[in-house]
Amino acid sequence: MIESDDSVIQPFKYDLRVGKEYLMRSNSYDKIGMKIPAQKFELVGGDEIIIGGKANKPTLINLWFTSCGGCIQEMPVLNELKVKYAEKVNFIAMTFNEAEEVSEFLEKRKFNFRHVTDARDFIGTIKSYPYPENIFIDKNGVIKYIEQGASVRHFESIIDELLEPKAVAFTHNK
Repeated sequence: MIESDDSVIQPFKYDLRVGKEYLMRSNSYDKIGMKIPAQKFELVGGDEIIIGGKANKPTLINLWFTSCGGCIQEMPVLNELKVKYAEKVNFIAMTFNEAEEVSEFLEKRKFNFRHVTDARDFIGTIKSYPYPENIFIDKNGVIKYIEQGASVRHFESIIDELLEPKAVAFTHNK
């Protein structure tokens, strides 16, 4: 923010992306490339899940909270992705809200991910901001993409890449 005697100027921040490549990002995403160690979390309903470390499929973590308008707006898109990739990707919604509050929210709104609540420590560890935020983790537990504002086609291209990573070309020099 820049202030003068008679005005306040708020610099405008935005993302500029071509395909999956960002030419400009409004925030620093230093955590891309971060390896997430395996951690056990309790899900709403009492089951447990391990996030991070080696996994048999990639994971999409949606970071949200119950009074976040943008979070609520992207839920139909996220539900659509879950239907398409249900057997191929782990879909986890994570929030700092308490379990009771999330359960009440889910009685009124459809959000078909598995839900981890009270996750302040984990969210703090990965230094997440702002909301909503979608974190794509590969099968090795490495954060590959961080996206805001769900887009079906864009998210499908990321998921497809995580499911079938590009083969590394090897050349044999004689």
